[in-house]
Amino acid sequence: MEIDDSFKHCPQHNPWEQLSFLAAIDGSKQPQDYGVNADLGLRLRGQYAGPLIEELGVGFQFGSALTWTDNAVRVFELLGEDTNRFQSHTTIGVFQRVNRWRWGGVFDHLYQDGFDASNLGQFRGRVSYDVTDNTQIGLTGRLRAYDDTVEFLGNSVTLRSINQGDAYIRHFFETGVQATCWLGLAEEHGESNAAFGAVPAHDDAIVFGADFYAPLNNSLALYGETNLTTPADTGTVDAFLGMVYYPFSNAKVAHHRRWAPLLPTAAPTSFGVDLLP
Repeated sequence: MEIDDSFKHCPQHNPWEQLSFLAAIDGSKQPQDYGVNADLGLRLRGQYAGPLIEELGVGFQFGSALTWTDNAVRVFELLGEDTNRFQSHTTIGVFQRVNRWRWGGVFDHLYQDGFDASNLGQFRGRVSYDVTDNTQIGLTGRLRAYDDTVEFLGNSVTLRSINQGDAYIRHFFETGVQATCWLGLAEEHGESNAAFGAVPAHDDAIVFGADFYAPLNNSLALYGETNLTTPADTGTVDAFLGMVYYPFSNAKVAHHRRWAPLLPTAAPTSFGVDLLP
């Protein structure tokens, strides 16, 4: 196996170069909103990555995020349910870069407390290839690990992550801006509505999304993600936009370095939650 040595001519690795913090505005509508709700609020995230087996190009990544949102629709309030949601996402995983190839896998845990408390898990994986020094293509997949049963208006419902697979393309511009877009399929998701009752789940649906990263100076960058699962009325409509802070003044290059995390810390954009009555 030939190990990528293209990074040998980069400046000496700073062990803290991949430490970053994010503050963002978050908007979300998912099947777990039972067809009558949406959420808007604040997301805070800390993330770190570094070498695990340096001579083989194997790295590790860890991240944790907290999201507080308020209901953007009054239906839950009128039904007597909670009007806000708290989410805690935790992501841990490994990755490797070999020549122009990259692969990685992470485990995501979600604790959330809205109309009830729940714990959910999923696996995510990615394989990519650098077509040029600035353009990358790849495949990303999500697979649920475990679900949970909660109470809504005295009735038991099941919450679970939504399986998804997509192909993406990413480009690194000379300005330091990174832009990505993807297209794929999501597994069936619930279309039940709290006001009108249970209905059959929607079969496989088209999913698409994008992210971007734009350095503003040596310490700060704009970062945003969106993921959309069709149809819009019952699928997912998730997005966040915020500011990333790199305390060691490497915002312009950190995301393109050898030990940059291959997958971002989980968020509603990468951890859609389904509801089955």
